[in-house]
Amino acid sequence: MNAIGKKIKTIRELSGLSQQQLADSMGILRSTLSQIENGERRTYSSELIKLSGIFGVSVDYLLDLEKEVEITILEAEKKQKEKPAIRINVPQKNL
Repeated sequence: MNAIGKKIKTIRELSGLSQQQLADSMGILRSTLSQIENGERRTYSSELIKLSGIFGVSVDYLLDLEKEVEITILEAEKKQKEKPAIRINVPQKNL
């Protein structure tokens, strides 16, 4: 079972939906949903979008991308804040 399939199955079970009910909501066959959950079939982007709408979660959550993006953004912000301010003095000519 792949990570996406496992997450879909977990969310489906927590929501109290059967495979048939979820498959009907997505407009696919129950056997297709079973293959997705077992990692025997890849998930199309359109199916991920439908799942995110049905469960009320983001596609990033289904793909486990939220954590990686947050870490990357936080590290970039820290690097920008650590730069010391540069002060340049320009002597002025007395007239």
